[in-house]
Amino acid sequence: MKHILARCLWPLLFAFVGVLGTGFTVASTFTVTSSTDSGASLRAAITAANLDTSASAASPHHIVFAIPGTGVHTIAPTSQFPFINRPVIIDGFSQPGSSANTLTVGDDSVHQIELDGTNANISNACFYFGPGSGGSVLRGMVVNRCTLFAVIVSTGNITLEGNFLGINAAGTASLGRGIVSLGTGFSPDSGAVIIGGSLPAQRNVIAGNSTSIIVNNVSGVLISGNYIGTNAAGTAALGGQGIVVGTVGGTAIGPFTIGGLTATPGTGPGNVISGSEGNGISVNALGSGTTIGTGAIQGNLVGLSANGNA
Repeated sequence: MKHILARCLWPLLFAFVGVLGTGFTVASTFTVTSSTDSGASLRAAITAANLDTSASAASPHHIVFAIPGTGVHTIAPTSQFPFINRPVIIDGFSQPGSSANTLTVGDDSVHQIELDGTNANISNACFYFGPGSGGSVLRGMVVNRCTLFAVIVSTGNITLEGNFLGINAAGTASLGRGIVSLGTGFSPDSGAVIIGGSLPAQRNVIAGNSTSIIVNNVSGVLISGNYIGTNAAGTAALGGQGIVVGTVGGTAIGPFTIGGLTATPGTGPGNVISGSEGNGISVNALGSGTTIGTGAIQGNLVGLSANGNA
């Protein structure tokens, strides 16, 4: 019985550590060593993080990768991953051989972890950040070919950075369905939703989708420093549409600095929003107020290459 129990619990009992030197205070670390949908897999890591209630927004769990072998490791789930309901940092750049972007113009990041949603028949999203997941970060992941969305966010205080969404791991070709959808009606009491950021390492490349980012009736959204609709280099169009802001909510698109829910104009990079087959930015309402609820668009390159010359 003891041996049977150990075998059953193994997928949920990855290595535990206390605080890692990552800049984050980490509650538990779960190490993914399998690119399949079983064993020490990404699915099991998310399940384990959800079950471990020791984490808080200030000290999220950490999912890291150590899959044997070189090159891109493709994870192809056969069904929906569990909705994420605890704070967790999913760090694709932890896989050996990976590295974040260092370029101010262009993108020299190396991605080694790809999530291919082709066979999952996913009814929602490849990654779903639900209530209770505030404080989570998704970084350094390639996510493509999801049934509906790559990422759904339905709570505040979520960061997406350094990801390739809707494109291949090389950042050169469109594969589609890398859409980010910010769900309806949540209030970001614990912090803003940040897509990208002011540092080169935080840049997301999102392209080849019917719409790359959908913001619908939410407050406190900052979209900054991303390449949307282009390849990773920012030199060629990969198609799709850009950003759609739906019903009233506070959305800032461009270079801003943020503290809490207050966004002020900054000097960092705006977004490159180009290669669109339709609208680059489509706005119904950006919102009003004195914090990030004040909608604004500034400092972006729309319809141009990343260097602004084409």
